[in-house]
Amino acid sequence: MSKLQSLSEQLHPLETAYADVRFYDVDVEQTQQQYENLISLMNFDNRLSDVNKNFQQWYDELVRKKQELEAENNLSCLINDFKQTLVNAENDFEKLDGTMNSLKNFRDMILPMVVEKSDRIRDLILPVKTENIKEFYDDVDKLTDRYNDLSTRVNDKLNHAKEQENVFDDIQQQLDDMEQKVDDFLNKYITSQDLLIAMEDVDQLHSLLDQIPISAIENITECDLKENLLKKADNIKNKIKNLLVPLEKDTKKEQKLMQNVHEILCAITSIGDDVIAVDNINEPSEQLMSIGELAENLRKLKGKVEKLERKLHNPEGMVKHALISDNLYDRVIQLQNALDDKKKKLTDRAKLYSTTAAIDLINKNVNEMEQIPLQTVEEQNSALNELEGKKHELENLLKDIPMNDEGNKLRENGNRLLAQLNDNIKRLTDAVGEKVAALASFNAIKDEIETQLSSMPNEINPFELDHQLCDINDKLINLERLKNKIDDIDERNLDVDKITEKQNLHHTIEKALDHLKVKI
Repeated sequence: MSKLQSLSEQLHPLETAYADVRFYDVDVEQTQQQYENLISLMNFDNRLSDVNKNFQQWYDELVRKKQELEAENNLSCLINDFKQTLVNAENDFEKLDGTMNSLKNFRDMILPMVVEKSDRIRDLILPVKTENIKEFYDDVDKLTDRYNDLSTRVNDKLNHAKEQENVFDDIQQQLDDMEQKVDDFLNKYITSQDLLIAMEDVDQLHSLLDQIPISAIENITECDLKENLLKKADNIKNKIKNLLVPLEKDTKKEQKLMQNVHEILCAITSIGDDVIAVDNINEPSEQLMSIGELAENLRKLKGKVEKLERKLHNPEGMVKHALISDNLYDRVIQLQNALDDKKKKLTDRAKLYSTTAAIDLINKNVNEMEQIPLQTVEEQNSALNELEGKKHELENLLKDIPMNDEGNKLRENGNRLLAQLNDNIKRLTDAVGEKVAALASFNAIKDEIETQLSSMPNEINPFELDHQLCDINDKLINLERLKNKIDDIDERNLDVDKITEKQNLHHTIEKALDHLKVKI
């Protein structure tokens, strides 16, 4: 300001001089003075020019300083704005939940705001440069490095989130596919399925259970994503188990049932082969023992078949009962009938053998008795008793002879022998009298009754049930026959003791008949 004031004072006389010159008259007298004044004025102009030059330099310096100050202020404001925006962005980034949407929003909205602040600095054109401005730009570079680091971290986290999301999508798709398969199985088993299909489905359900990607889900770092997948996986796991457990149970049950069917079919085939192998032509004793074992096996098998058929008729669960073409029970009955037929033939042959031997022995005894002379009444009476016994024995034997060609031939021979016995008995009866004959007949019947009673079974062996029942029926028939015989004896030809003995025999037979009927 002091310089300006001095310059103003210097210029003030000049303004007065210029004003006075305009009003001077040009005359000779004044010319010299004017000339001198002009010379003086010209010297003043030179000094004024120097002053102007100094002033211009000072003014230029002032303008430059002002421009530098404004430039630094503008740049500093932009840098502070850039820095604050970056700091805010860094703080916001640390608070992000890491989801894809939040990261994308940060990348697309927050980072561009920081870039915009940085671009304003880059776009700023400064008329001057100073050392301070250079330092300011160094700060800008540092802030830019921080921004780049933030941007890199955002991209890294975003890429990780994308990877997690891709993994989530893959697992989600895998679980969706598995759930669809499980739902298909559930719809499938609204109706029962064949055993083989059910067995395959059990394996597939176990495989699905093992394929649930639990470990892959555990590797997901995003808690919400992991929780959603774990819930879905648990839901699928429960669906599989709710189907698998009852299906596996029904499958094992049906497998066991089919195993029973197979075992029974094998048993039927095996017993059928054994029945076919029974020889009803050769010596029957051993064959009859084998038939007893086969009959017991058939009895047990029949019970198993009945139990199996009840199971096959039970309501189906998730697995269908297998269709069995054969009627197992009918096959067992057929085997039983075939075995009974062979048993009858073997029994008939055994009876034929034993009856033939017994008749031959009776025939031999009768022939021997005919050769012995009977001198006394006692001898005749004894012979009559023995003949009566042989007669009753032969009559019983004739009743047991089977009705076939061989049996008919033996029956014919037996009837001839019976006729011979009747002749001998008639001859001896005529000799010893009716009373002795009645006594002999009574004694023979008595001996036969005692023989029958002594052979009655005390217990029934379950392994020989059919055979013993057949014997019991035969004994019932024989006892009824003997009962009728003893009732037919005329008590007029018996003494008191024999009559009492007859009544006792009748009572014993009645008790024996009741006992046998209870066993049946």
